[in-house]
Amino acid sequence: MSKRTRPAPRRRTASKRARKSRTGGRHSRALVRADGGNPSRLLDRILSAPNLARVVPELPPEVLHRVVQQSGLEECGQLLVLATPDQLAHVFDRDLWRAAGAAPFEQLDADRFGLWLEVLVQADAMAAAALVAGMDVDLMATALAQHIRVFDHSAVVWYPTLDGELASSTPFLDLDERFDVGGYVVLPKREGPQDAIAALLTALDERHRDYFSRLMSGCIRQSHSTPEIDGLDNLMGADNQAMFEVADAREQRLAAQGYVAPSQARAFLEMARRVDLRNGTACPPNAIALDYLRDLVDPDLHAMRSAEHAFLANAILAGSSVQSRPFTAAEASEAVAAVCTLGRQNWPDRWQIPHRGGVADERELALPDGLLVHQDLVSVFQVGWTILHEQVSMHAAECVLGALTSLQGDDVTRASLDALRVALTRDWRAGTPWRACVHLDVIAIFDVPAWTALLGLLGEFPVLPAAVGASLDRTTREVSASAFEFISENSKIATIHRFLELLPDWLR
Repeated sequence: MSKRTRPAPRRRTASKRARKSRTGGRHSRALVRADGGNPSRLLDRILSAPNLARVVPELPPEVLHRVVQQSGLEECGQLLVLATPDQLAHVFDRDLWRAAGAAPFEQLDADRFGLWLEVLVQADAMAAAALVAGMDVDLMATALAQHIRVFDHSAVVWYPTLDGELASSTPFLDLDERFDVGGYVVLPKREGPQDAIAALLTALDERHRDYFSRLMSGCIRQSHSTPEIDGLDNLMGADNQAMFEVADAREQRLAAQGYVAPSQARAFLEMARRVDLRNGTACPPNAIALDYLRDLVDPDLHAMRSAEHAFLANAILAGSSVQSRPFTAAEASEAVAAVCTLGRQNWPDRWQIPHRGGVADERELALPDGLLVHQDLVSVFQVGWTILHEQVSMHAAECVLGALTSLQGDDVTRASLDALRVALTRDWRAGTPWRACVHLDVIAIFDVPAWTALLGLLGEFPVLPAAVGASLDRTTREVSASAFEFISENSKIATIHRFLELLPDWLR
């Protein structure tokens, strides 16, 4: 019996998907509450304001972002569709980007962007289209390209194969998942808000045709990226190049608003942990910090230190992580205070503090904050940051490498131990031992509390995990794997060194 020929492809138009989106699609959620709720909530107070459509466009973007953070994005659709494209662009800069491991720049969070589309479209698809049409087309094309591939309709050709099946001239094209809008064929790349995307593209096609055409052209470029044929050029594909360009544009916008760009933050933190505390004659000025603070004109000491503290907290927020996750704003501020306290305790005696043309006397330096009266906070931070790097991160890496020589196991375990040894040796020599933490899981086979503790000690921002105390006292009390405290005193470093001295015995 001959094979039955596959029927012609069934075209699902974007308008059909748009209707499905309005009635609740596969990925829809209950997104908007309009009943007022608790009047004490920030969102409810804003929604109850008279002339809401005139009030919302006047709100600072920081306020909108705070509402989203406190109330949850799913609750804010009714509010966000009243915002301006400029407000939404500012909120996107803070809400959509995440650190991506060893990547040189932050990556756009595709899942978060998809949730934003669902929220906006379900609140009002036409208003969402008007918002998008006022935003940077390169940013929106790059964000959409994380979810869809786009092809010009004339470029897609269907033909029957010899065995009676229908095939497409365009790779990855699925007969059942494709949908058509405005002369383009759209193919989902991943599970996500495809109904919301279809509704948005339909509205853009109907009301903002010029923007829609430029948006789809941008998506097409990122859908057809192929590597160099000869393999001699290590160039980015069109999709990665587009991501780099929108990330760079974001960093420039944040820098213009007074924020520390992630690339500058990482560069500052790398420079700050390399201060020579043994042979140096003074803590050198940090060019990145000086550039950030150069416009500070208020001579008041408290204002100067507050600005320096804000710079350092922003640098940690943008350029570092704690226990493999981003810092919160409160944690970043607390971390700065801890590192500066450590820097004050370890400030080299031979580094004289300028004071009214001379040197501060012993009575002044004995005061708790005497050092910070005469020395900028950035320099004090650099001393503490260097101590953390040398006496915690690097020292912990050396101790782990020493302990690995005596560990045994089956073939799989030995292979994992070898991978950890190779990676940690390489990254320790480069001064970045936290990069090897992805191979550290094998330590859990020998001692789970020790493994948890090492994750904190070897981290990009080393902390004192609660597991260190649990390992030292060897009690049966349970501790949270995520519990930690910032290292602000030499006594805490001494506790860490005692833990590391005993590490080989516990892992045997």
